[in-house]
Order: sequence, then structure tokens, then C-alpha cells
Amino acid sequence: CHNHCYIILQCFYENYFNGYFLILKKLSEIIMKAF
Repeated sequence: CHNHCYIILQCFYENYFNGYFLILKKLSEIIMKAF
């Protein structure tokens, strides 16, 4: 969430999607190492 964010829901969705993509990146890295 950025300091200039005035809408709480927008901050929530930004953090949610950022965390979601980080998890996907970690999962993809694990899968690549497994094969």
C-alpha cells in the first residue's frame, strides 16, 4: 500500500495481489528446481 493511497480497499487489493504473485513466483521456482 502506498502513502498516497486513499481508498482502503485499493490498498487491500494491491497487497493481496502482490502477495499472490510472490507466492506464484516461489512455487514456479520450486517446480523448476524439482525438474
